[in-house]
Amino acid sequence: MRRRLVPTLTLSNLLLGFAAIYMALLGDIRLAALMVLLGGVLDVLDGFLARRWNLGSEFGVQLDSLADVVTFGVAPACVVGVAVGLQAWGAWAMAGLYLAAVAWRLARYTVRHEVGDARKMEPPRFSGMPSPAGAGVVLAPLLDPMPDAWRMVLLPGLCLAAGLLMVSTLPYYHTRYYVRQALQGTWLQRALALALTGLWLWFPYRWSLLFGGYLLSGPVNALFRQPRAG
Repeated sequence: MRRRLVPTLTLSNLLLGFAAIYMALLGDIRLAALMVLLGGVLDVLDGFLARRWNLGSEFGVQLDSLADVVTFGVAPACVVGVAVGLQAWGAWAMAGLYLAAVAWRLARYTVRHEVGDARKMEPPRFSGMPSPAGAGVVLAPLLDPMPDAWRMVLLPGLCLAAGLLMVSTLPYYHTRYYVRQALQGTWLQRALALALTGLWLWFPYRWSLLFGGYLLSGPVNALFRQPRAG
């Protein structure tokens, strides 16, 4: 049962990427973006279960990489392209560069993390921004209630920025690091984390704030500490 569940989650991630492309072509851009985010949840879950149950395998690593390039590469690039319009060649070019960066990053990550490493805990930091976060960065303006004119300016620039940061070697913490820091802090720190979560839920541009903050965390980490990323 366990051996079937992990690849099933990975394939579900892949199918959500396909569904996001389909919904974008139908004109439901927001739903398409939400499907990509849901794919990110499944991507975290299948990796967590594979490590917890010691089910790492070469097949699983390759399947996960293929699913990620569709859900966090092809799908966001298509969603952005449809959102800005079929005639916006400059924006499509930036979306294409973003897709190429996702493929490059995933290939690099797969080569570095061989089968034996897939069974171990991942390092505390990524080398370069992970592709699910990159997808969140480029899709955030489509999830927040901002004017279309802003989106037309932001989307190409975010595609370029996310692409460059994904192929970089800047250190990015796993999201569980931030969760652990909040849970293991003092009661005052936990209360502050809870208050910030409530403020985030209230803020109308919550997705842009969340993913924009994560995008900036890599350069900030590089400025204040010597990374030992993986």
